Amino acid sequence: MKSNKLWTIVVVLLVVFMSGFYTARSEGRLNKVASLLYMVGEVIVAPFYIDGLRDDIQYTEDRWQRKGVTINVEGKRDQSEYILYAQANSTTVKLINRHGREEHSWMVPYSKVWGGDQSHMNVPKKLSNDFFYIRDFHLYDDGSIVVMMNVAGTTPWGAGIIKVDKDSNVLWSWRGSTNNDLEITPEGNILITNQDIVIKNLTGIVEKAEDGYISAELVTLSPDGKELERVSIVDKVLKSEFRDMVKFYHIVGGDFLHMNSIDYISESHPEISWIKEGYILLSLRNMNTIAVFDPVGKEVVHAFRGGFVMQHDIDYHPDTGTFMVYDNRGALGPGGHTRILEFLPETNEEVWSYKGTKDRPFHSNFWGVQQRLSNNNVMTVEAEQGRLIEVTRDGEIVWEYFLSDMKELEGKLNTATISSFEAIGKEYLTWMH
Repeated sequence: MKSNKLWTIVVVLLVVFMSGFYTARSEGRLNKVASLLYMVGEVIVAPFYIDGLRDDIQYTEDRWQRKGVTINVEGKRDQSEYILYAQANSTTVKLINRHGREEHSWMVPYSKVWGGDQSHMNVPKKLSNDFFYIRDFHLYDDGSIVVMMNVAGTTPWGAGIIKVDKDSNVLWSWRGSTNNDLEITPEGNILITNQDIVIKNLTGIVEKAEDGYISAELVTLSPDGKELERVSIVDKVLKSEFRDMVKFYHIVGGDFLHMNSIDYISESHPEISWIKEGYILLSLRNMNTIAVFDPVGKEVVHAFRGGFVMQHDIDYHPDTGTFMVYDNRGALGPGGHTRILEFLPETNEEVWSYKGTKDRPFHSNFWGVQQRLSNNNVMTVEAEQGRLIEVTRDGEIVWEYFLSDMKELEGKLNTATISSFEAIGKEYLTWMH
């Protein structure tokens, strides 16, 4: 009887939630009553669906059925002997060698940070450690590591930035809605992508942002974790000459920018004025756009689109004068819709790309990282399949590694998602010896 009453309550709450949802959208804009009904229903129902969202973010049905290192062509692969990686179902960063053996790890369970307090996050209930994961990281010369901690199934995403020593002892922490990427400047400051919910009417400016939107903030932290600056990239885009870009974006709630990548330009281009040392490249995923931000003048000085769609991880390479980006959905053909794209900034002309094949597809919807290595090979990730690969400029896979972390969901085997990685040489690991 008690169980039946509980399910009756749940069904009624779901009806309230869906009634608010459809009423709110049937008139083309949110009226106050419908909006309130929808938001109340969402808060009530959220605890019931967040577990499913967590699994959707952290795992994907495994199509490879492989584990560990499956390809290792030592004569052709780069000499970087170690790989750091994080995965979307864990708050541990792992260091492995090229044979797949774990050499070191940094464990950062959420419960040991901030005393487990979750009051600064938009969560519908007290979440256990398995909702948290490491989205990005940076390893320092002394073995300490700074990590971006995210939360699976919440909006806005993120819990904050944490630095731990080589033995995983917490050195400092910063609370925020951190969502995708961090970058270290030459001064040692930490640039991070951050989100917030902004209650502001943008009717006539941005479609479906009548009652508010999810901001895209560029936050700067000092090397010891003190917040130095916070800039709303939404405001800077809307005040720039490129403001009309917001009229064309992938409709994902009110998240019309979805800033997911930062790249600090370390060297100016000899001919292109907007590729200037100190400027910052920002990937705006939901608009298929790369913006260039001047942190001194506090303005967007340039923005452009290319052949990439829902992209991640924009990098500028001064030695070749090219951009490289993880193009999640811009490829066509039997090998999957993801590719690594290198192109010229002045013309968007393709210089090089890597795509999958029918036999060895390459496909990642919402995640992605790429790294050009010292021998000009490229290491990248088929993130949602837990797969790391190194490819030559001829497209040959010379190293391949699969996660062994699996979970059965609805009777099918699912693999964990790789959220970030970095290939490094042993010269960066003197602290380990």
